[in-house]
Amino acid sequence: MKKSFLTVAIILVASTMFSQELSKNKNGKVLNPEAGDWGISVDGSPFIDFAADLVHIGAAKNAPSPNFNGLNAQDYSISGKYFKSNNMAYRGTIRLYSKDSTAKKGITYDPNATGGVNWPNNVPKNFEGKDVMSVSDWSVGFGGGLEWRKGTKRLQGYYGVEAIIAFARNTTSFKYAYDVIAQDNDSLTADNLTNYTTNFNGNISGTPGEYISRDLSKKSGMTKVFGVRGFVGVEYFVAPKISFGGEFGWGMGIARTGRSSSKVEGVDFLKDDGTPVSGTVVNDFKSKSNERSTEFFLGSDRTNAGSSPSQLWMNSFSPKGNLSLNFYF
Repeated sequence: MKKSFLTVAIILVASTMFSQELSKNKNGKVLNPEAGDWGISVDGSPFIDFAADLVHIGAAKNAPSPNFNGLNAQDYSISGKYFKSNNMAYRGTIRLYSKDSTAKKGITYDPNATGGVNWPNNVPKNFEGKDVMSVSDWSVGFGGGLEWRKGTKRLQGYYGVEAIIAFARNTTSFKYAYDVIAQDNDSLTADNLTNYTTNFNGNISGTPGEYISRDLSKKSGMTKVFGVRGFVGVEYFVAPKISFGGEFGWGMGIARTGRSSSKVEGVDFLKDDGTPVSGTVVNDFKSKSNERSTEFFLGSDRTNAGSSPSQLWMNSFSPKGNLSLNFYF
């Protein structure tokens, strides 16, 4: 009988020790996340800087009001959690980045500038067209993992593991006001393509008298990244189910970048055997590079989510290593 009472007592004590009771504030509201709760996390630094500026604490002065930059920021991510129990959660994140830019420059047709030679004959005098360069840079990353927690007061610690996969690519395209034309019958004459094409810092290439071309499009190889990381962190609950937190991660990964491609047009002054000929217009010539790259990385969290392979692997819940602001509901 005594053994039975002792067994029951041990079970009750053990269950008391291992069943952590959630903390509550003085109004009886639960402070910590509990089984069935969902959570979202964002970068908490702008909120801290803004609050510090309001009361003039520290170095934060004239801090902008917090905002959600969305696709306009390389280091922007949205992270979420689902608590399977009071002490264990599934976590996931998505990071999207897309930046498109356009540069335009007017090209005025002036036959007097080149002696009236080698300009489109269907273009009126003093006609101004627009050359356009468009750049598209994007990356996307996904992360998912498991998290375990310790502590039920305002301060909680946590640890876990997650995997991350990411993709990125950069594309530049050009539209020109004037079509490519063969300038003259003299193979040694410099190609006048430069007279009616805007040089956007590298879109024109070649050797006058042999060939000269301008880019129609340049596309980087697709970068694919896979990484795994372990992490530890802490959260301090400033209000019921609202906390500031920070975490550190360490892991490894691999990034592979495929072959880049391009499409050009221009004028060729040489035959395949090198014999000079009158300029021949070449349209939509496509080519691919032979270069591929592979990068292995091992270490702490990356700082942002730019298109560089070394920047795509990330701390999903605090991309820049800053404090995170967390909400549970």
